[in-house]
Amino acid sequence: MIDGPRPGRPRGRGLLGGWLFALVWLGICVAAGTSVLSKGSDSMGLLVVGLFTALGLGMLVKALRQTRLAARHQGAGLRCDPPRPRGGQALRVQLRSAHVVAGRAATLRLAEYRIDDHDSTTRTRLVWEQRSGATLASIEEVPWLQAQFNVPADAAASDARRGDEKVNWRIEWLDAGGEPELSFDLDVQAGPDIVEEPADRWAPRAVGPAPAGAATGAASTPLPEVLAFHEDAKGVEWRFVRRGWRILALCAGVAALLSLGLAWQLHLLQHERGAVVACWAAGALLLAATLHGASLRWHLRVGDDGACVDRGSWLAPRRQTLPLTALSQLQIELAYTISTAGDTVEYHRVRAPGRADGACQLTPGLATRAAAEGLARRLTRAAVDRGPRFAPGQMRGDASPGLGPEVQVLLAWAGWAALVGLAALPLRA
Repeated sequence: MIDGPRPGRPRGRGLLGGWLFALVWLGICVAAGTSVLSKGSDSMGLLVVGLFTALGLGMLVKALRQTRLAARHQGAGLRCDPPRPRGGQALRVQLRSAHVVAGRAATLRLAEYRIDDHDSTTRTRLVWEQRSGATLASIEEVPWLQAQFNVPADAAASDARRGDEKVNWRIEWLDAGGEPELSFDLDVQAGPDIVEEPADRWAPRAVGPAPAGAATGAASTPLPEVLAFHEDAKGVEWRFVRRGWRILALCAGVAALLSLGLAWQLHLLQHERGAVVACWAAGALLLAATLHGASLRWHLRVGDDGACVDRGSWLAPRRQTLPLTALSQLQIELAYTISTAGDTVEYHRVRAPGRADGACQLTPGLATRAAAEGLARRLTRAAVDRGPRFAPGQMRGDASPGLGPEVQVLLAWAGWAALVGLAALPLRA
């Protein structure tokens, strides 16, 4: 065994910068608050200063926590055998830290991260992990934690590129909540038996054609992400759930009511006209956000004249159309991942490539790749299923005419203007 690298990404790194930024931020907030108080009781000014002060206090708490972790793991080090493991090899590690205490259980993790650094914003996501309970060993009268891992056979080499992302391997010490509090970079090499670059099953931009296979029918095997399936004389339609947008719309609606209520209160107290108008304008914008989020939809329709993806709302229409031939070239794409309580769920979506303005996303993220592949098969078969036996007027009734999208948008904006105008009536001088 030989000494491994120093901690590559300890949580206590950048302490000086974090402390300076938090203190300067709070200093500016104190100066701004003093200026606002000297000019009188400006409720809006005090509210804004209070929000920024709360943000500065959060930064200060984070800096304190990082300092505590840095002191806890002072003098940390890592040993690896082998020091540069290859894919498919067993890896033994020994970790030294001032926080190693006899009799206290500890968990180490071998983790593969992908770092998206192709633009000014760096995003890191965990794509693979293996946990191991650590045992205590005394080496040269110094307590060490030791654990053993198995590097996956198809492991990508450290610093290798996968699309716009860089591969990064780490050995991490997990806290009681399963979050890494100490991290070491690990130099992993690709396995010796890999002649060609293996297919990257984690890359969010690596897509493949939807697998061929028999499909039972357009409405079979319901998906939890599908709110409703509708079929009429003009085509078949999948309507997807937008639960996150509904929650945001609810929050925006509550904020709009609070903002408009504050405007009325300031008006009754004969406050400055500028503060009243500012609260009213904020309420109007939040009301528009509420209407947009509450009416935002994701409908995918396949008809005799092509496919249509409707991702608009009452206030902002957004439609994309595709010919039926595009449904024969569908692809699956890893959209994003969500990790909760140590479990990571991958969300895949179906897309149709070949458009001049880029690929058309047909579905939102579906909880499994199998669900995305199954829906892709059903989309491919949808046009075939609408054969002579499904001719309009025979087994299905005519589609309801409804209102056109332009009329819906006009009515929605008119309703928003009416609500904003009614909210402004009590504010008239």
